[in-house]
Amino acid sequence: MGKALSSDQEGELVTKGPGYCRIFENPEENKKSFLRGGFFRTGDRARIDRSGNLKITGRTKDIIIEEVKNISPALVEELLCSHPGIADAAVIGMPDKDLGKRCVLMSG
Repeated sequence: MGKALSSDQEGELVTKGPGYCRIFENPEENKKSFLRGGFFRTGDRARIDRSGNLKITGRTKDIIIEEVKNISPALVEELLCSHPGIADAAVIGMPDKDLGKRCVLMSG
């Protein structure tokens, strides 16, 4: 696994918790998606400020390839957030046995 960073240093966001799947069907996806200890690689860049607040600063990849489509998460998020009923949105790519990747939406 990587190392913990000091406040205000940017790095790759990895998470762990009971809400995450523990394993993917494809063993190669497991190697790419999980670190030692069960930490999930979100694909996001982030930093924690001196007050302990997490700020997402970017992505490690800007394109999600779903089957034969190239999808820009930033463009989808922008479109979603233009709706008055959506305050914030995050689009991520999750491994999918049929599509390669599948876009997953989290909104608030």
